[in-house]
Amino acid sequence: MAFVDIGLSDSYWQALEIKQQDIEYLYSFLLEKETPLPSSDLASALIAERIRIEKKHLKEKAAEKWRYLFARENLCCRRQNPIPCNGLDQR
Repeated sequence: MAFVDIGLSDSYWQALEIKQQDIEYLYSFLLEKETPLPSSDLASALIAERIRIEKKHLKEKAAEKWRYLFARENLCCRRQNPIPCNGLDQR
């Protein structure tokens, strides 16, 4: 698995809007902890969750890009070789 480096710009955090999924996450987080927490801990948890979600989206986008490139290479390989090469470059 490849490491995805993430850097969320200041504008991402300045334009941050709390959505229903954020409230549901924090509610579940509090239920899991079974104790009241200060707002700073809730903010840290929400930030960590947002970063986790953004990393997941970036990984999915990268995987989709690689699937496209692999399919394209496989197609090019098949055009030049009558025998399927399973994505290996046998030109």
